[in-house]
Amino acid sequence: MTTQPPEREGASEPGGPQSPASPRSPAGDGGPQSPTGPQPPGQAAPPQSPGGSHPPASGGASGYSGPVPPGGWEEQQSGHHGGTAGEGNTPAIVALVLGILGILGAFVTVGVLGVLLGIPAIVLGVMGRRKVKRGRTMQHGGLAMGGLVTGIISTVLGVILIALLVVGIAFLSSNPGFQEDIERQQRELQEP
Repeated sequence: MTTQPPEREGASEPGGPQSPASPRSPAGDGGPQSPTGPQPPGQAAPPQSPGGSHPPASGGASGYSGPVPPGGWEEQQSGHHGGTAGEGNTPAIVALVLGILGILGAFVTVGVLGVLLGIPAIVLGVMGRRKVKRGRTMQHGGLAMGGLVTGIISTVLGVILIALLVVGIAFLSSNPGFQEDIERQQRELQEP
């Protein structure tokens, strides 16, 4: 979707100071002028894009600036130079999603999902950061860092929860009083 730049004063008057339909030469002779300046006799002016070619006003700058660049004025002003604009950073997004799911899953599955989802989140987070660092894309550098951090948290949390589970089971199974309590409760449940 492209937006048309705002109308400027004098643009609606034919032959006005900023009218793209009939720009005047600096000499005031009424001859047409190209966007890049006066053309020598016998040379044609570069083609103009249909529908006008004014860039949006920025910082008070005014005047005729020529045809619309490929991709439109919005892409030119967005500041995305380098890397392809269409190439995303999918590893960064997936890393963040896996890291968050790993943190939540670690509590539900006593650490197992934390480890299983955290390790791929770390790997994909590093891949996403490298993609930004090498200039292959300018997108989602923060998401890649977030995926890396949540992946590390998920993995560490999962390992801690699994370790606590193992220590708890080992402690409880080595306690003779605990084993007697379990046997007593089982007998009570079986008796009517």
